[in-house]
Amino acid sequence: MNHRPPGYEPGELPDCSTPRSKINYTKTKRIVNTLLKIRDLDSAKDFVKFLKGLKIRGNKMKMIKKIAGIDVSYKGDKAKLGYVLYDSETLKKIEERYYIDKVDFPYIPGFFSFREGKIISKFFLSLNRFPDVIIFDGNGKLHPERFGLATFIGRIFNINTIGCAKKLLLGNYINPENKKGAYSFIYDRGEIIGVALRPEKDITPIFISEGNGIDIFTCIKLVKRFLDGKRIPFILREAHRVAKMVPEILPNSEWQMANSE
Repeated sequence: MNHRPPGYEPGELPDCSTPRSKINYTKTKRIVNTLLKIRDLDSAKDFVKFLKGLKIRGNKMKMIKKIAGIDVSYKGDKAKLGYVLYDSETLKKIEERYYIDKVDFPYIPGFFSFREGKIISKFFLSLNRFPDVIIFDGNGKLHPERFGLATFIGRIFNINTIGCAKKLLLGNYINPENKKGAYSFIYDRGEIIGVALRPEKDITPIFISEGNGIDIFTCIKLVKRFLDGKRIPFILREAHRVAKMVPEILPNSEWQMANSE
């Protein structure tokens, strides 16, 4: 049984495409440049306040066609990003990309987005067209400030995002039924902040949350498409594989090249 509170009803899947031509690229680049200069906690807090003040702009179309997954791995002071893009209907991989950069923001609980968000933002500036939806290895609303990595990046770029985490950052939930696709809502201080989704029978739940522009039921439907009997959706396993395979000896211009299958 899925635990749905009163007033929560699933809707149809929206189409959330965001081509770069549809965003204010000059403004977005200016926001990213401000992000890249941040080195201290006070500036980070001010930046989050600024992002929270931006209007949430979900883009409505008729069909979700392309879904991307992103993962970042670390080695020393280097962050290595893996990006994979899939056809949402056939689940065939369209392309994979990678990017590497130095980390210049310390690990601070609650402000992980500044550590990982900088490399992701640099990479996104190189894309000519964004996918319809991006699934992040991280959180969205499931965050003390309701502003995890998926929300952080989604708000900067006006793109539609989902958080998919392996560990529960905060909140409480009833263990979902022991079958594939069962879920239960995660609560914090009386507020729904995500769901615990069981990817397969006898497998520990993963934690899904709204990022930007998408309701929680759409998040669940899209993540379910990439379940294949293992705990982590294969779109994120592939992004992780790409990130881990990136060597550390080539310049960034070469990391940005696509590997089309």
